[in-house]
Amino acid sequence: MSREITIASLANGDVERAIEIMSQGADPTIFPYLIHSCFGYAEYVKSILRLPVECRDTFFFGAYDQDQLLGFSEWRRLGGVFLLSELFIAADARSGGIGKQLFEHGRELAIKHNAFVIELDVFMMNHEAREWYQRLGFIERHQTSWILEGAAHRAKAVIPQGYMVKNFCTAAACQKVYGFSNLEIESGSTKYSIGRLGDRYFRITTMENLYDKQLLSVLRHLDPDRRIVGSIKNLVCCMPDNFHFITKSIRMHHPL
Repeated sequence: MSREITIASLANGDVERAIEIMSQGADPTIFPYLIHSCFGYAEYVKSILRLPVECRDTFFFGAYDQDQLLGFSEWRRLGGVFLLSELFIAADARSGGIGKQLFEHGRELAIKHNAFVIELDVFMMNHEAREWYQRLGFIERHQTSWILEGAAHRAKAVIPQGYMVKNFCTAAACQKVYGFSNLEIESGSTKYSIGRLGDRYFRITTMENLYDKQLLSVLRHLDPDRRIVGSIKNLVCCMPDNFHFITKSIRMHHPL
């Protein structure tokens, strides 16, 4: 029986169902290291949906069969780039063209906002998704290696002088509500943006920061029980001691 699919803005009441679809379709080897796995991610999405659409840089669309949500997509506007952050279809609704409908809906929005390219990240082990995006015309741009610290450093570190956490109270409030946050740390003219995922991980995105012993001392002072997850673009050198490889993600792009 064919379905009559409607693509519309994701309804606030369908956020939990969208996250259920995503958690069932996501690879369990990487899902714990993403903000989507955090306890408050549903409230984060609902907060965005409360904004007038004209005031947003993030958009969520649902694929509906009448009032039943069968899939969703998340898009972010980054200047002239439209980033397809997520696209998931319920297991019993795949291979029916719903993914293509969600993609085309987002593509039309990107054109409306004068974007010049669509980009996305797909994990290397997701061969089916990679091939599907290639058929849509996406090509590889670069790779990001995901690595994980083997054990947290539980000994209290000596905090170096001159490091300031500029947004600690704001980040703490965000962490309490959503389960994730970013710490903005400064030392002189050097600025760091460090993610916090749940109560288990810091996230670092540059190799320079991973080898910055003073920065790591600050983080270990803030929370000695957190391990570090690294997502490093085009990793070409050796990983620090006590880290192991998880997987790679591939940034793909499609000019408009």
